[in-house]
Amino acid sequence: MEYMQLALQEAEKAGSRGDQPVGAVLVAGTDFVVGSNRIVSSANPLLHAEVDAILRAVESGLPLVGSRLYSTVESCFMCLGAILNAGISELVYGISLRDIHPEERFRARYGGYSCASMLELLGRTESGFVLAGGVSAQDCLAVWDRYRDAEWNAVLR
Repeated sequence: MEYMQLALQEAEKAGSRGDQPVGAVLVAGTDFVVGSNRIVSSANPLLHAEVDAILRAVESGLPLVGSRLYSTVESCFMCLGAILNAGISELVYGISLRDIHPEERFRARYGGYSCASMLELLGRTESGFVLAGGVSAQDCLAVWDRYRDAEWNAVLR
């Protein structure tokens, strides 16, 4: 099964328990772990899907350096920092933060910066880190839209 499809399954699980529907898969060689957004269900604002996958990889002894991370949604600044600090070499995502946030919320929340623009600001564009977006974007957006409701949308405000 393709890794983004596994991430989509994790996003569905997150959405069904009331969390934002974001899923992630961290791949090291032929081994992988999955993670999902657990911000609401754990009452922990740090448990984004990417962080969950990184923590699970550490717990299972998977090497982080040189690994790939798939996420249904573009990573926020916190997750991008964790990804870079962990030595993960590639981030593949489905939909951008701009795809799911109105422009005014995107600017207020993220300063108008995407992962690509943050990598530029950090001087990491020549570091060999690979950023690829738009993978299975329609499927990722469909999952996001299916679980967009008042219960967890309030968390985004």
